[in-house]
Amino acid sequence: MTPESKRLVSDIYHRALARPSGERAAFLEQVCAGDATLRQEVESLLSYDGVSPEFLERPAGVVPTFLTGEHGGLTMIDRQIGPYTIVAPLGAGGMGEVYRARDNNLGREVAIKILPTHFTADQERRARFAREARLLATLNHPNIGAIYGVEEADGITALVLELVEGPTLADRLAEGPLSIADSVAVARQVADALHAAHEKGIIHRDLKPANIVLHGGADSVSSDVRVKVLDFGLAKTLDTGIVVDSNDDKRVAGASTAEGRILGTPAYMSPEQARALPVDRRTDIWAFGCMLFEMLSSHRPFEGETLSDTVARILEREPDWSKLPRDTPPALRKLVERCLRKDVRRRLHDIADARIDLEDVDLTAGPADGGDAVASGTRKRPWINWVAALAGGTAVGIAAASLYLRTPAPPPAPAPAPIEFSVSPPPGAVFYRHFEVSPDGRKIVVAATTNGVSQLWVRPTTGPAWRQVAGTEDARFPFWSPDNQSIGFFARGQLKTVKLDGTPPFVVCDCNVQGNFAGGSWNHEGVILFSGMQYRPIYKIKSTGGSPIPMSSGRDSVHVWPSFLPDGDHFLYIERRDLSVLRVASLSSPDDVVVGAFDSHVTYADGHLLFVRKGWLMAQPFDARTRTITGDAIVIADHSNESVRPRGDFSASPAGVLARLAPSEGRRLTWVSRTGATLGTIGAPGEYRNLSLSRDGRTLAVSIVTKPPGDEAANYDIWHFDLERAGTPTRLTHDPDEDVSPTFSPDGSQIAFESNRIGRPHNLFTRRITGAENVPVLAGFESPVWGFAPDWSEDGRWLVFDAGGDLWKLALTGDRRPSGFLRTRFVEMRAAISPDGRWIAFESNQSGETEVYVRPFPEGDGEIKISSGGGRSVAWSRDGREIFFIAPDGTMMSVSKIGEGKFRASTPKELFRTDLNWFGGNKSYAVARDGRFLLTVPVNAAGNPRPIEIVLNWTAKPRREQP
Repeated sequence: MTPESKRLVSDIYHRALARPSGERAAFLEQVCAGDATLRQEVESLLSYDGVSPEFLERPAGVVPTFLTGEHGGLTMIDRQIGPYTIVAPLGAGGMGEVYRARDNNLGREVAIKILPTHFTADQERRARFAREARLLATLNHPNIGAIYGVEEADGITALVLELVEGPTLADRLAEGPLSIADSVAVARQVADALHAAHEKGIIHRDLKPANIVLHGGADSVSSDVRVKVLDFGLAKTLDTGIVVDSNDDKRVAGASTAEGRILGTPAYMSPEQARALPVDRRTDIWAFGCMLFEMLSSHRPFEGETLSDTVARILEREPDWSKLPRDTPPALRKLVERCLRKDVRRRLHDIADARIDLEDVDLTAGPADGGDAVASGTRKRPWINWVAALAGGTAVGIAAASLYLRTPAPPPAPAPAPIEFSVSPPPGAVFYRHFEVSPDGRKIVVAATTNGVSQLWVRPTTGPAWRQVAGTEDARFPFWSPDNQSIGFFARGQLKTVKLDGTPPFVVCDCNVQGNFAGGSWNHEGVILFSGMQYRPIYKIKSTGGSPIPMSSGRDSVHVWPSFLPDGDHFLYIERRDLSVLRVASLSSPDDVVVGAFDSHVTYADGHLLFVRKGWLMAQPFDARTRTITGDAIVIADHSNESVRPRGDFSASPAGVLARLAPSEGRRLTWVSRTGATLGTIGAPGEYRNLSLSRDGRTLAVSIVTKPPGDEAANYDIWHFDLERAGTPTRLTHDPDEDVSPTFSPDGSQIAFESNRIGRPHNLFTRRITGAENVPVLAGFESPVWGFAPDWSEDGRWLVFDAGGDLWKLALTGDRRPSGFLRTRFVEMRAAISPDGRWIAFESNQSGETEVYVRPFPEGDGEIKISSGGGRSVAWSRDGREIFFIAPDGTMMSVSKIGEGKFRASTPKELFRTDLNWFGGNKSYAVARDGRFLLTVPVNAAGNPRPIEIVLNWTAKPRREQP
């Protein structure tokens, strides 16, 4: 069973458990939809009488008291791992699945933690883990849950742990605070455990009540309960902090956390953890103080409604000391205060000192000054009682008392400081660019291609790991429901929604959205807006399904990227024509007004419009009630190095959480072989797109981002390289807007390209390589649609291009008027003519997903689908006997033409993996006469996908103007 299947079982189990027992059978019949195996596994879990809904969240080795017998259940049951036989499931979480197992050599029961496959697949991490696990196994202490060893079998890596029975401290605190005596008893044993670990240089890093087991529990924990501290060092060893960066920390357990990595649980994180600074044993002392505060009061000292609130309180505020019981002994109160000092230099340095302080606590002593201690630990002013007595109950006396008792109002709490950290992509991600933060800021979803499958992945914004969302293959452009429990997305020609509880996706409607213009937004009334449906208007539809209703005209322009404002009635969208302008429209009225000109999609959050301008992420004050701009735009993030992407790589939530793809370090033009081996490079790193090689292989034409000085916007222009001479490229166009998609004439003396120059319609142009002017070639033909993707036939007679989702051909003789080549209700685009001029290969979504097809050219009927499972960016080999295309996971694919006459194709075969943008621009690679491939390779992190940068409380970032 896959990890995703196990999560599905868990989700269905919890939903069934919430229903009355008499309704569970009918529920399982419906949700399992005839899947007998799935139903059997859920029913096996339900057979445990009194199962707690939280059992899957328990730490490694914790055994709920109702799971003490040998029970079967999941498919791992009875499996042998080394000398251990798995007998029952215990739980699952970000660090793996946990099972009860029998040690056949020693005749004892143990806990087996099966580590995640994305962890074990990395040989270096697995070896590092084995080294560090050996160090952790040296912890031999009665208050520490033991690590017995590591086992590997059949591709599985498992950690063997001491089996600990009983509730956790978190379970006990859910019932209320502990007595002072019980709090001291538990704290003494936890301090003993920490001291033993610290002496060996091991830091826990994730100390919290859920990792403390009250072994052999009784009503009063102070008498005979033995405390067990679990998961020592595993937050570091397994790289499961709330944020994990893309760089492995190769130091052993006990070393300081690498800068930029945050490990821990938010409510118990030390200030240095929250800032991703190096940590030492004093970070455990902070968490110890948090737990002691919570045991005494049943309140966490630092907790907010959102993650950003919690972190802000940790960094900037003091605990509410009034929450501690009034009879807390002064020495105990002082110990908690010393543990929770934000300045690590003034914090308690050694947990052994805490153990001494706990021994000295006089449990019979009351609070300082006979019970008059206040929240701050200072005395009440004695004159307060005197004033009250003087008042004598009279009105004048009461007024006098009020005057005496009035104290200055406390200063307003400072605005939470911004906190920034990075989130690594899902393990093995080849492409992930479509991401969205949930409205509450607690989760983030991405559409990512991993292990050859494009799918949605979700993780807590500050959580330990990604998880796949079942049933979301080929998903892109996800967006959240307002309750944070469901996600809308586009896949295989349909708009779908999926709940995070494991329910299969729901098809809202058919909609063949295209390119980077798709987008969706969901309001509290269950209305979804979406765009990108074959370049048509903004549509609305109920999330429960129905027929889409147009909400804008869209007849002579492209309307894209809708985004609801807080009232759920008005919404933003971009109108793309000669210029891109932001408009505000309404579901309930014909209101539709222009806000201003914007270069990218625009979203509203925290009183601002967020957008990309000239490659900078900007924020501009905006009154959502009056729907007007109220101030100047400011820069909130550095240059993205992708200046002209139509959709910005960012997302923001109303909860003050901003996410942005980390800046690119550019790409390099790189030659590779048919196996993907690097053969050489061309020029310096840059922003390259749309590659075209001349037939003789001597010249390369390419679109490159140009960033002129002054106020001019960055844009694409056409450049060319003389591949036989070393040197810099030569610029061919100097227009103020995008010139893209060059293609060479057969003799290499000219190029055709597409341009959307400001103030003019989209058009095709030609120009000579040596000094001639740009000549428009589509007289009288206008289209608002981006991306003509021209190709020039070998005999020089034809140009083919796409516009409006159709394929057109243009004879370069006669009246030079275009005629429709393939015009259907589907979208056809990015065509390539075979070298012999008899065939044309192109992309079409007629099957529900984009595939590659071939049909006769310039006339003829009948087409053949040559890709399987998706294909884009088609190209021919120079001898015309091979067709190449990019699969959804970025793999370069090859199909051979078989025989002569009628077109027949071989089965597609894989050549090598790329990171080429599945939804990106035209001509993403080129093929040379000798069979080499020219493509762009990212410079950053040796080709690793860039992380997502998260900013909490982004509105508190220092203001700065755009350079």
